[in-house]
Amino acid sequence: MLKSNVIYKGTYDFPIITLSSRESIEDFILKLYDLGFSAKRSFPNFLEIELYEKINIAVDLLKDCQKLKEIVLIEDTGCIIQPDRTLVDWFYQIIQSLESIKENHIATICIASKFRVIPHKMLDKKSFLNTEIPELSVKERIGLLKRCCNIYDLELKSEDIEKIIQNCNGFPGQIHYCVDYLLNEGLHTTMKNLDNIKNYQSELFNSISTEIENNSTTKDIISTLTEFDFISCKLLYELHSNISKKVIDDEINSLSGRALIEYIGASKEYIRLNDGVRDFLLRAGYTINNDIKSKLKSHIKDFIKNDNSINEDISDFFYSMKGALMNDYNFQNKLLLPSHYLKTMISLYERDRDFKTVIVLADKVLEKESKIDLSIKREIKYWLCLALAREKNERVKTEVQFFESSDYHFLLGFYYRMIGKPEYALENFEKAIEERKNFSRAKRELVQVLINLELFDDALIHARDNYENETRNPFQIQAYFNCLIKSKKSIEAKNTLKILISELKNIQTRKAKEMYCLAKADYALIIENNPQEALRIADEALATFGKSSYILGKKFNALEKLKDTEEMLKIINDFSKKNDGNMLTVMKIKLEAIKKNDFEAYKLIDSLKFYPETSKEKLKNYVKMNKKNN
Repeated sequence: MLKSNVIYKGTYDFPIITLSSRESIEDFILKLYDLGFSAKRSFPNFLEIELYEKINIAVDLLKDCQKLKEIVLIEDTGCIIQPDRTLVDWFYQIIQSLESIKENHIATICIASKFRVIPHKMLDKKSFLNTEIPELSVKERIGLLKRCCNIYDLELKSEDIEKIIQNCNGFPGQIHYCVDYLLNEGLHTTMKNLDNIKNYQSELFNSISTEIENNSTTKDIISTLTEFDFISCKLLYELHSNISKKVIDDEINSLSGRALIEYIGASKEYIRLNDGVRDFLLRAGYTINNDIKSKLKSHIKDFIKNDNSINEDISDFFYSMKGALMNDYNFQNKLLLPSHYLKTMISLYERDRDFKTVIVLADKVLEKESKIDLSIKREIKYWLCLALAREKNERVKTEVQFFESSDYHFLLGFYYRMIGKPEYALENFEKAIEERKNFSRAKRELVQVLINLELFDDALIHARDNYENETRNPFQIQAYFNCLIKSKKSIEAKNTLKILISELKNIQTRKAKEMYCLAKADYALIIENNPQEALRIADEALATFGKSSYILGKKFNALEKLKDTEEMLKIINDFSKKNDGNMLTVMKIKLEAIKKNDFEAYKLIDSLKFYPETSKEKLKNYVKMNKKNN
């Protein structure tokens, strides 16, 4: 950039904005405006104006950037370069409009994208320079490690560097983690624990979990960062007024030093958690405490009274708009964006399990369907279909027509799984995977259906693939473990099973701890043939984590082995409050089989709806086997 006179000084501090696959042109406009390169202005209702009007606004804001010779860095995780590796049309139109102005032929935007654009799709786009950045070569890894060590006065011998580099991939973050590890643990401990460097992401996430559990201040601050897509330091101080600014700054500096957060904005006034860390913490169920919830409720009420909210704090604006919708889905404001509806829908779906309100919000924003960009309209319809499926609403069959191929079959399969038609669900999930080989979400759902049908050997290959793609995801570890331990290979796979149990133990989150208990119960029951120990572990899990279908299922399995029909019936009665589908019927079949009530067992098998014949045959064999045994 220096050689080509794109930038005019040796160091250039890019103003940074972030855009995700859940955002669109409206978010791009407001985040660009928040950088402060344009005069104060008001904005129209984005749900009332046409796309070309939004493009004109974006062009005006970019022209203001060009006047100041600013280059905006966009960290893009699927908004501009979409997950299908194509360039979103509205952005291309913005650049075309800029290109038509002769004096505006200067570099204005740099995009660091999560997805690599398909090269031939860019051949006719003359205003774009597309460069793929590969992972660091071995030589570059050595150079980066040496340079970082020099900064911290760390002296390493050549043979130490060679051993460390053998355990490093091409990601700079791993080198920084290694240097941090050397500083904290010393050379001797580091060389003894090179596996921790090799598996640095898992180790990093586990260390964060431990730190959170051991330090309430860290837990409060990180939970707040998890709640926001990004947050200003000012708002963070306000929400944690009971903690001194110095303590908050020290925590933020510590997180920054480990590359767990980054600063964005024109003056780096906003903080955001690393995407991987945030996803991990959200999955782990970390949420803000009641005191912060109360402060945010009051803050949102005050915020929505302010007509000039967009000119203050953009992180506050985005969060408060979402919060206002969460509290009142009839909330009206001319600055409500399609992304506010979408993100609120996702929060309601994933955190609150409020599927009915997800449907209401989707219907509300889709009243302005013609004013919404296709990519974000697709996301809204996608979550609408998921919510309809959860509600077992037949309307999903109509809404799913918007989608094609793999997404169409996935959503239809999900609906059939929800309404207890596993045969149709399997058929659609298999079609989705056939059309998109690496469709991980469809593979996860397929595994779940096969597990429910007790077709563990069929599920195993998909469960292993999912696990290998996400080795630190406790849900993938659990699914792989469940398939492996109940497959024909369970005895010969004892070492692998122990490793999976250990991996669950090392993930210090409440959900992973529950999964760890369940895995131990299965190991005791199936590998060690110790149903009494499995029962003890299941009872301990119920006392610690409360009644859930998973824990009740594990207890039922232990009681089944012990042939304790009285206690099995109690579990069935508990389970019936949570599940009225085929799983409950299978439990009743097993109870009747053990009691040698063959007629009742076969009658229940015949009552199973949309259940594969192979699975029915397995249940019939189970009844016959129990009849033979005394």
